[in-house]
Amino acid sequence: MPVEIRVGPPTITISQGRTFMVTTQAGEIISNTDQGVYAIDTRFLSFYRLYINQVPLQVINSSQLTFYAARYHLTNPHIETEDGVIDEQTLRVTINRVVHEGIHEDIDIANYTGKSIHFLLELSMRSDFADLFEVKSKHIVQRGQEQTQWDAQNRQLYTTYDNKDFHRAIRYCILNEVAVGYANGRLRIEIALAPNQHWHTCCEIRLEHGQHVKKPAPESCSQPSEDMNATKALLTSGREQSNDFEQRQERWQAHCTGITTSNHHIYRVYQQAVEDMGALRIYDMDVSDEA
Repeated sequence: MPVEIRVGPPTITISQGRTFMVTTQAGEIISNTDQGVYAIDTRFLSFYRLYINQVPLQVINSSQLTFYAARYHLTNPHIETEDGVIDEQTLRVTINRVVHEGIHEDIDIANYTGKSIHFLLELSMRSDFADLFEVKSKHIVQRGQEQTQWDAQNRQLYTTYDNKDFHRAIRYCILNEVAVGYANGRLRIEIALAPNQHWHTCCEIRLEHGQHVKKPAPESCSQPSEDMNATKALLTSGREQSNDFEQRQERWQAHCTGITTSNHHIYRVYQQAVEDMGALRIYDMDVSDEA
């Protein structure tokens, strides 16, 4: 049987259930690649990149924390602003992402310039709503109607795709009260920071397929704050109050065959194999924990 050998830039993949996200090591999604946000055999997001004053950021380090979470450490190149120059590598930008059904994204920025600064954080996103097999074959055919709407009051960017009775949509939500607008295909957030000051915002990627909406778990935020409490109370209203994924994993692992051995390396290899299989579980399609 022939073996497929693929050569390309390194990527980071995080997933849970039928939702997964593939990015570069900088947390970006590059056009004309297999990268993106996928769910229900559809690519909902085909391009994603952060900028500061129209300048792309540079990756320092990144890692997959677990199969459903990743962290990206970025910094700035030389940037010119109306107030002066921001020297390279004087801003620290950290992105934390957690996949549940949707994706929760925390963005943190720290000012190490030694002075007060003012700049625009820009986020560019595009969606092609391509079928998973079209992406793999690199033969994507445009069909149906796409539309993007910016809801300034609720800070939500909503892109829909409709083709006859087929409906897909992606909603990018900024949960914190920040000065944000939308122009030229980019979300633009005004940020002012004093020396050594930190800035944080929570964002959500919600995915629609038909009448169903896939949202991230409410406890996914890595840095909850007082102004988030009311928002999260609204998000949890009318649905499950907590993500029971860990409990489901524990129940499933309890039914797996265990081993006892004096060789610690063999034990760890086996336990890792069980955890890796658990990462592939699609619980919303199970009929029982023993399935």
